[in-house]
Amino acid sequence: MKYNYKINLASESQRRIDFLTQLKLEFNHFSVNIDETQLENEIPLNYLKRIVNNKMLGAITILGEKGRVNGSPLPNIVIVADTIVVLGNTILQKPKNKEEAKEFLTMLSNRWHNVITGYSISDGKELKLYKFVTTEVLFKKLTAKEIDFYLSDNEYMGKAGAYAIQGLGAFMIKKFVGSYSNVVGLPIMELFSDLQKFKIIEL
Repeated sequence: MKYNYKINLASESQRRIDFLTQLKLEFNHFSVNIDETQLENEIPLNYLKRIVNNKMLGAITILGEKGRVNGSPLPNIVIVADTIVVLGNTILQKPKNKEEAKEFLTMLSNRWHNVITGYSISDGKELKLYKFVTTEVLFKKLTAKEIDFYLSDNEYMGKAGAYAIQGLGAFMIKKFVGSYSNVVGLPIMELFSDLQKFKIIEL
């Protein structure tokens, strides 16, 4: 694999780190902290694009302060991503506590919802890509005991929509249409294709 850029993942999400590692990519990763509060009357796709853009601005600033990462002669490229769970027009954020997580799972029970990941690739100059990928997910009809069983584990903590498809939460998923990795947090087929399309990597 030939690299034309030094790849930087602006995320400390273990799931996203694992996906890039799975693709056999060499990359650095670091965290970017921004305010992710949804604005009043802000629709989900506008919210997602704003958050991803703000993460990118923060990441570019951090890299500018660091200079060339590890002395690499290659220019930097940054990947940022954010995943939201949307029921109707409502974004189900990471639950604040177990009570809110229970409310979310009750809302999702026996219903379709969308999991949308927005990601951006940029060198901070000419190259700038933003894309979002949607996966439709259907929950089985959950009983109160099943919800309590799921919440007896801490998996729901820090998860948009209060569940993780790749963990214990798999038992709640009746079917899905679209990318599985997108629900986990990063649509790797689309991302890998874009990395090649923009000649960030060459196979």
